[in-house]
Amino acid sequence: MADASFSLLTGNSIETRLVRAGGVIFREGEQADELFVIKSGYVRIQVGNKTIADLAPDTIFGEMAFEARAFARSHA
Repeated sequence: MADASFSLLTGNSIETRLVRAGGVIFREGEQADELFVIKSGYVRIQVGNKTIADLAPDTIFGEMAFEARAFARSHA
């Protein structure tokens, strides 16, 4: 996705975060108060040690727990 398209998806004032390979974005059990859009790279979603999804650029994730104001049931 071109940067212009990414801006349309996320808005101009969105906070960006760089997470290096192997870094943790959130952990199981943490309060979910954010949703995420992958601009580049890939994100692996795990429950315990089991991989439940590998997500690609332009994917939104974390929205279900965010909308419900719930606790994360996985980690990424």
